Amino acid sequence: MIELTPQREKLQEAEHFYQEMVRESQAEEYKRFRHALSAFVNAGRSVLQYTHKDAGALQKMSEYNALIAGNQIIRFFKGIRDINIHEKPIGTHCEGSASLSAMMAVRTPDMSDEDVAELTKVSRVQEQIGTTTEIRYLFDDWEGPEDVLVLSDKYLKELKDFVNAAESRGLIRGT
Repeated sequence: MIELTPQREKLQEAEHFYQEMVRESQAEEYKRFRHALSAFVNAGRSVLQYTHKDAGALQKMSEYNALIAGNQIIRFFKGIRDINIHEKPIGTHCEGSASLSAMMAVRTPDMSDEDVAELTKVSRVQEQIGTTTEIRYLFDDWEGPEDVLVLSDKYLKELKDFVNAAESRGLIRGT
């Protein structure tokens, strides 16, 4: 069995909690979704924190800082994690939308039986017409168009890229 660095272990943990967020959002379980989000944010922050500690011990803080400089997504998640730990739960809210569509055919006196048969075929093809509901979970403090799941997926990708770059630059002990 290959031993993972603490950063890779926390990255796997973040991936696990992201998948849990996806499941809970599909089940429309807002409270459980928020719990998984909190765990996800904390695991992701640990990836950065462990690397910060390693980089300091290796006298490579400038390289660490260069990796995270200007990364808006990493900075955002660091901020919400700090608030989550020290002040209050992560600010999120739900937005929902529903739509209803229907089709109606009216037979007019000038319609033939073939016209009515054609309308019946069309209506059977469009039987999927009905109601649709969508619930999106959003961060209170994020100004971009991304919802929580989209932004969290981007963060996960940023963390993977960060760990790969940190390993290749020798910022993580044991790699």
